[in-house]
Formats: sequence, structure tokens, C-alpha cells
Amino acid sequence: MPQKNRTASGALGGILGLVGLSAVAGVLITATVTPAIAVTGAAASSAITMFDKLPSVLEIEKLMLPSTIYYKNSDGDYVELTQFYDQNREPVTYDEVAPVMYDAILSSEDPRYYQHGGVDLIGTTRALLSNAQGGETQGGSSISQQYVKNILIQQCESNATGETAEEEAAAKLACWTEATTAAGVEGYQRKLQEMRYAIALEQKYSKNDILLGYLNIANFGGTNYGIEAAARYYFNVSSSDLSVAQAATLAGIVQNPNTYRIDQPGGSTTNSEGAPLNTAPDGEVNEGDGTITALDTLLADGTITEEEYLAAADGYTLTKGRQLYVLSRMLDDGKITQEQYVEAAKSPIEPNITVPSSGCAEAGGSAFFCKYVQDVIAKDPAFGETQDERTAALRRGGLNIYTTLDIDLQLAAEQTMNETVPQSID
Repeated sequence: MPQKNRTASGALGGILGLVGLSAVAGVLITATVTPAIAVTGAAASSAITMFDKLPSVLEIEKLMLPSTIYYKNSDGDYVELTQFYDQNREPVTYDEVAPVMYDAILSSEDPRYYQHGGVDLIGTTRALLSNAQGGETQGGSSISQQYVKNILIQQCESNATGETAEEEAAAKLACWTEATTAAGVEGYQRKLQEMRYAIALEQKYSKNDILLGYLNIANFGGTNYGIEAAARYYFNVSSSDLSVAQAATLAGIVQNPNTYRIDQPGGSTTNSEGAPLNTAPDGEVNEGDGTITALDTLLADGTITEEEYLAAADGYTLTKGRQLYVLSRMLDDGKITQEQYVEAAKSPIEPNITVPSSGCAEAGGSAFFCKYVQDVIAKDPAFGETQDERTAALRRGGLNIYTTLDIDLQLAAEQTMNETVPQSID
């Protein structure tokens, strides 16, 4: 269930009245993350006390998982027929993710991850200075804070309901908005609470557990969630087999999932005039689409040829620009060599979109049987007391549904029907 009293408005109001949010946040983070630093003064002590009183217990609920219907093949083994899901996800263990993926996400999102205690002082200070100028609360979030944000979004979305699909979508959008883009005082409330949860998580879980949890819950564009589903969807490989270029692309996508996604050949976004951006290769280099300065540099110093430059800069230009940023951070951090950087930079982004099966339409001749199974779950109280609960169980509950469907008999029946039943009657 969603956490209660997340924002602690009363505590925040007191903090604001003491010394101003920006200064207090710095004091609180310093005191909580690096307690060896002495903090004196009544105002600072009061601020720390109020920060400590913010809710700190964040329950990590089960991830939303697809439900899978299985049939039995001629060997007696169960085989996937189709899936139902709101979020395409396949959780993996820590060792099932390529080390280069961890390097890519940390270099680009949280390079000091293993040095801080849940909140990155440097990144947070920079964000506070920016936000103090009047914009929305943004930036500076550590991996632990981003994990917290995703947990809160999923908790809210899992309980989002509506009389119509539009109402449910609106409820989910409200969840996302509350957790990501609140401005002004509400934004600072969210940020402080996010910090408090992040610090508490790091006191309970290991760094590797939090990092893996983040990669398993994060959105990678559309309905693709988690690194394994993203790797299989965009490149048709397991997350354990990601290359440097692929890992850097996915690490770039997670920063702004629906802008950087590479499954929209007609463009993932538009400019101010409504023209499509981030389109598939079209034989032209659209410099206005994204940042290709790094490629310009490689071309100018003769590291890559003009043909390599044109190939790399043609198509998915926004994503390429973000990928180049990730690669540059990995190079600066010593995670990849100069040769690996050049090889990945000059390689075009080449998705191999592999859409997982979903719904009874994917069941072919067994679609009616699939629909029967779906109806049983929708009506049987064993799967939930209400219609909404039963629908959630099917689309989010990760059910493994083993059926009596014998595919050999099914295919024989289909063949006989096709051979003996007229396709049309005058």
C-alpha cells in the first residue's frame, strides 16, 4: 500500500522557518550521511531532529510481473502460449547482468554510488542551487533515491483504479507526477522524504541489492520495465550479453525513457514546431536532433572516417547523443578503454525490436481456449474478491497458469477443421 504521511508538511514548514530549505538540506544530508562532521547550533540541531522524524520505513513490495499461460507439448513439457501484462518485466539476479551495464548506469547516473550513504552531496548541492532559481525540483538524485522514487510510483500505480480505462490512466499519471515533477514547496517535501527513505534503505540493504533493485524496476520506455526485458525488447539479447554500445544505449534511455526509446521509427518525440525527432535512419544527418559533438571530434582528428561518421550520426540522433555522453563518462571513469569508446561511438544504433507475446490474439488457433482461461480468472473469486483485483492478478500478479491444452490434439483439430469445413457458404 502507499506510504502514509510521506511529505510530513508540518516538519518541512518548521525547517523552512528555521534557516531556509537549501541550507537545511545541506546540513541534514551532511549530518546524516557523514556523521563524523560536527554540526553545531540550535537551528541545525532542530533541523536534523525534524529530518530524522520524517517517515523512514519504505516497504519494497513485489514487482508487477506478467502472467503466463502454458500449454503441454508432445514431450509433455509446458511451453509458453502467451502473456498478459501492464509492465513487461523479467527480474534477474545480480550475476545475470553484464558488468558493463553496471558500469554504464553508475558512470552516467551516480558515479559516487559506492562512496555515499544514499544521498550524493555534490549532486544534491548542484541541484539545490539550480532549483533555488525557481524551476521544478530536479536532478541530483542518487541511484538509491531513484530506486525510492520508482518504488513509490509502482506502489501508487498498483492501487490506481478507475471506472474507465481513461480514468485509470489519469490516476497512474497522477502517481508519476507526484513522484517526479512537483514544484515549489511540494517538490522540496518530496525530495527530502526521498532522501530520508534512501538513507534508511542503505542502512537495511547492501549497495548491490539496491543497484539491482533499481535495474529491475526502472522503466526503459513504453511498457518495458527492468534491464532484462529492455535488453530482450530492444536488442534481442539477454542482459548478461550486452555489449558496451548496447549497455550505454540502455543507460541513456533510462534517463528519459520515452524520449530516448528506439522502437519508434517515425520519431519518439517532436520539436517545438511539431516535426518528429529521434527518427530511424533516413540517409541524412539531422544535427538539430541531438548532440553529435563527440562524433565531430572523432572525425576531425581522423579517428573515424566520414563514412563511419555518417553511419553513426544517421538515425536515433537524440539517443545517440545520450549514448555518447554515457560512453564519455565510462571512459573518464576508466570503465572502458579509448579503443572501446571509439568502437562503440562509431557504431550506429541498430535496434532489433523483439515484441513479447501478449494477449489471446498471440495464441493463434488456440485463441478461443486462451479466452476461456482468461474468463475463468476474471470470474473466479479464488483470484480476487473484486473484478479489479482479479484483473490485477492476471496483468500484474506474475501468475504461472498451466492449462490442459494439448497442442498436438489442438493442431490436429485445426487441420481437420480447415480441410473439411467450407471457408465460406453462398
